[in-house]
Amino acid sequence: MVFVSKEQENLLRARNIKRMAFVLLAGEFDQYATSLPLIQEQLFDSLKLAHAHSVYEQVFTCMRVLMLRISPQRLSSFWPVIICELMRIFGFGGRIASEANLILSACKFFDLAILTDCEQFKLYEWIFIRDYFEEHEKAAPFVPFIEQIALCSSTESPIKLNIPVRNEKQPLILLRSVDGVEQLSSYLRHYGEAVFTNLVTGGPAVDEILEAVIAADMIEFLNVRSFSKTPEQLISERARKNMERMDNSLKIDSFEDNGGMSDDDLLLDVNDSDELEVSPSEQISKEPPGETPDE
Repeated sequence: MVFVSKEQENLLRARNIKRMAFVLLAGEFDQYATSLPLIQEQLFDSLKLAHAHSVYEQVFTCMRVLMLRISPQRLSSFWPVIICELMRIFGFGGRIASEANLILSACKFFDLAILTDCEQFKLYEWIFIRDYFEEHEKAAPFVPFIEQIALCSSTESPIKLNIPVRNEKQPLILLRSVDGVEQLSSYLRHYGEAVFTNLVTGGPAVDEILEAVIAADMIEFLNVRSFSKTPEQLISERARKNMERMDNSLKIDSFEDNGGMSDDDLLLDVNDSDELEVSPSEQISKEPPGETPDE
């Protein structure tokens, strides 16, 4: 009999959950709906393990995939356990999780959940982030969990949150890992305002970028053709295309304002056009009938 340590067992379980998440991500919408009870049992049993941070991270990665590949109505039984786990990681009871990458994984889950417009999750948003749509007192009796983490740092992070293009909702957190809670808290300093801006811009969430962010967290799967582009590449391409559309729109508006004439037509110098050379044959053809030019 081969004995394995608890750490090796947790690592193996984390890898299996990651593989399961990738299979779900590569599948069609609701393709694995019939297997959802087994998936739920696997994830919830993993959350019962003690001090298995790497396993918890992959549970939240898998939950992000489920939110993209399974109907929201089918996930209703997940929320009580997932919300409690988020609260525990973010510091319910006055103790924030010591593993920074676990907190980052939970933040990424929240970052996606708030973009999916899941009605069941909206009931719990106020627990994690302040509602900027309403006015609040300066001394609020309760500070949301993510803002509590952001307040732990007094310095600005050199790594900035993603800024979505106009009329598109995109994930704000693109970090794959952090070195410590201090780095993560400085990165999240302006997350609340960014979420508010992201929500009021209008437009749907861009599934292509949401999927790319998840695929980027699965390092060993980055070479798969369907997920060959990084989130940063997709965001840059969409920003460039958006700028091109705006530029073309401005050109069309300018053309219509000019009455359908191009700028070259408007810049034509009439005086220069009068001095154009005319061949002798054209001059003769223009003389009135019955008259001949003087010799």
